[in-house]
Amino acid sequence: MTQNPGQPAATQSPDSAPLTPPAAGPGAPASIPARHSRKPALVALGALGLVAVILAGVLVIAFRGATHAYAGTFSPTGSMGTPRNDLTATLLSDGRVLIAGGLDARDASMASAEIYDPKTDTFSPTGSMRAARFGQTATLLSDGRVLIAGGDDNSGRDLASAELYS
Repeated sequence: MTQNPGQPAATQSPDSAPLTPPAAGPGAPASIPARHSRKPALVALGALGLVAVILAGVLVIAFRGATHAYAGTFSPTGSMGTPRNDLTATLLSDGRVLIAGGLDARDASMASAEIYDPKTDTFSPTGSMRAARFGQTATLLSDGRVLIAGGDDNSGRDLASAELYS
């Protein structure tokens, strides 16, 4: 990933990140936000050898590894209940994926969140964040909660607030 001029390393845009999952294990990133980019959100499903990408509101899964019959292919799955971009997608400890915040079709920041269940290929609404935000970070904590931090509000102001999803 290259650093954008005038932008600190902690808020670099992942626009140039390759579509490969990071190494699984303790300390490995659970999600990579698509910050201010309208590009797909990427989540690595670690030891499962999967990469999930959200493209135009549809979760698409890429399988990696020579032993899987679908290696290197994408297949559609259920659609999110609410179209959104500049969101975060975080792999939860139980294998589901938390989709949080983002921008709606009118470019308004969102507080809503959804859960994708790969067992049923469905999205369902879950609790909303206290602050509508886009471009935030989401980090899976060792106790299973997700820390949602920063991002921007409707007027594009940086947010210093953080909240926990459990």
